[in-house]
Amino acid sequence: MTDIMIIVPIFWLTVVESQSGMKEYRIAVDGLTYEKSHKLNVGVDLMVWNKLSLTVDGYYDHRTDILVDGSGAISSVFGMTVPMRNDGIINSYGVDVAANWTDHIGDFTYQIGGQFSFARNEIIEMNEEYRPYDYLKRTGHSVGQIFGYEVEGIYQSQEEIDQRDVKQYLSDVRPGDLKFKDQNGDKRIDQYDQVALGYNETCPEIYYGFNVGAEYKGLGFTAYFQGAANYSKILDTKSVYRPLVSNNTISQYYWDNRWSESNPNGTLPRLTTQGSDNNYNTNSLWVADASFLKLRMLEVYYQLPEKWLKNIAFVKGIKIFGRGHDLFCVDGIDIADPESIGVAHPTMRQYAFGFNLKF
Repeated sequence: MTDIMIIVPIFWLTVVESQSGMKEYRIAVDGLTYEKSHKLNVGVDLMVWNKLSLTVDGYYDHRTDILVDGSGAISSVFGMTVPMRNDGIINSYGVDVAANWTDHIGDFTYQIGGQFSFARNEIIEMNEEYRPYDYLKRTGHSVGQIFGYEVEGIYQSQEEIDQRDVKQYLSDVRPGDLKFKDQNGDKRIDQYDQVALGYNETCPEIYYGFNVGAEYKGLGFTAYFQGAANYSKILDTKSVYRPLVSNNTISQYYWDNRWSESNPNGTLPRLTTQGSDNNYNTNSLWVADASFLKLRMLEVYYQLPEKWLKNIAFVKGIKIFGRGHDLFCVDGIDIADPESIGVAHPTMRQYAFGFNLKF
């Protein structure tokens, strides 16, 4: 690291002016090295009866000397910016499985297959700062693990707020605001009440898919399904889940599900034009299960018999087809696609009709 000295303005207490000078910005560090990876991989490939194919592949990856923030290893009373250090350790492991079966019964042929992939990592060392409770620690969790408050409900009245012995200090609390769980029993809700919620939002731990197809005398279909699991998303799109604040618009979804005196069973916090650190933080209400299953592709086709093409020169085959992409999705997130949370261009269903000529 060479970023040791910088020139900064120094402000004096007795005069309203500054004087340029130099100070040590970050202590020097030597001995930095490359990140190291120690891998183990085991795989098996099988083919049985010329009909069943199977592939299984497992791996383990132990990574060391990862560059991490060094401030967690040195007391904050040190008073200077601490350099990065090669102290990070992460273990990753997973398995990939793929299988396919192809067979026929007379003129009827069919095929079915599937794929499954599982991958997980665990932080072993990251120079984590001191945390007074084990549930606050990031070490032992996956990279990108979400932490936040656990919602117990919505306050229905000022009387309920006043009578509760647990006080929330994130912002002013009013009827219609979220009620959080006191994790450490100190009768107050603060940064020490955040726990691990869901999974990481970087990428799913599980991907899977399966395909099926069949054909009888030229008429057939092919379908491919794809899904993901062990995956979370934070619902923080401003116009959808953070309405009115800073002149944001409001979605029909939020309006219909908001809490109000006339709608005490509403599942979303009260409407307000003011910012609310109590309601609009990372908590279990906004951390959604982003698992999904989609029909990625469906094709129905008809292969014209060769005898119909005898009088057409140079044409060996004609295939007429109809095809659709992203036809439906099964998931637990209302009004949003798990792969496209937000107000950008939505995922589109696509349809195509055509024919293929074989010469």
